Amino acid sequence: MTGWPWASGEVRVRALGSGGERLINSCVGRRIPVHEVRRRGEGLTFRIPLRALRAVRAMAREAGVRLRLEGYRGLPFLLRDLRPHAGFLVGAVLSLLVLNGLAAPIWVVRVEGTSSLPPAAVRDAALRAGLRPGSLRWRLDLDAVEGHILRSLSELVWADVELRGIVALIKVAEREPLHFLPPGRAPGEVVAARDGVVVSILAVQGEAAVSPGQVVARGDVLLRPPEPSPGRMGAVGVVWARVWYTGQAAVPLVWVQYRETGRSHVRWSLAVAGREVISRGGRVPFAYYHTNRQGWRIFGERNETGVVELSRETTREKERASRRLSGEEAGFLAERLAEAQVAALLDPGARIMGRQVERVYTSDYARVKLTVEVLEDIGVPRMPGSGR
Repeated sequence: MTGWPWASGEVRVRALGSGGERLINSCVGRRIPVHEVRRRGEGLTFRIPLRALRAVRAMAREAGVRLRLEGYRGLPFLLRDLRPHAGFLVGAVLSLLVLNGLAAPIWVVRVEGTSSLPPAAVRDAALRAGLRPGSLRWRLDLDAVEGHILRSLSELVWADVELRGIVALIKVAEREPLHFLPPGRAPGEVVAARDGVVVSILAVQGEAAVSPGQVVARGDVLLRPPEPSPGRMGAVGVVWARVWYTGQAAVPLVWVQYRETGRSHVRWSLAVAGREVISRGGRVPFAYYHTNRQGWRIFGERNETGVVELSRETTREKERASRRLSGEEAGFLAERLAEAQVAALLDPGARIMGRQVERVYTSDYARVKLTVEVLEDIGVPRMPGSGR
């Protein structure tokens, strides 16, 4: 629930009696919004706007239906629950304002991530962008500071500024230097990216170090640079090989699924400086559920620790249902899962040459091992001294 329905409030009611459908039709006829209609036991449950509750009660009496209020949500109810804590809330906000005022200036500027570049150079670039000890945090444009640091220092490829209380932390990453080969060192080779059996070799530049039918392991040299190497060029080519991928999966013969029942529970909380001070809604009353959390920052700026946040957790009930599968059904599902595992490992240009499926059935599970034979280019470039 977002926007106007949340601002005006909604209630969940249960209509008991044989006239539940008649009541809903009356609501629709009078243009009263009705949501989440569910049949629960002897009656119907549905949601209506808070402002329409009095009119719906009158229509329920006419239809001979007993109306029971089961839940509510929205801004009016949140404000009602916060009213007893108004003094505490105001005190917490005022205390936070005082602390924030004391911590408004930046007193320390730190730099992290430098290796060859002096941290003082980063601090000087930040100073020229307006970030210095004594700067007021609300006057700082952090994006502009980060951009100025990157433009001023060509040695950097990334910069980020975080405000942590009275400390401004500048994180940077330096550009990796280019490594030129010294005289006497050979250019790069083409090595195997994975184990396989070589099928064919196309050496565009350089010489083949293996032959068709040869078994190679990951890291083995497939193509060597030309000798002599004019212009100090590396090996270039394509090495096709047969490679095997394996996927394994097990599916229980008792298949458990969880379905939403339509019931939900809402919990509101207010946190100051990361610590929850007010909450409404209590514990989740469901055995099986999933939760969705939404948060709104009421006070505080980016990267600050002393913020005031309002959060809403919506928990939706699930019911557990089990189904007994046959061995054939479980085996089929396990094979699909194994196929998904293998598909995630394959390169886009790989060609599937064959597959083998092994199935094992026990009293509780169906297990599948899928082996797929693929024809693919396994060569990748490697510079000397980079290791296997």
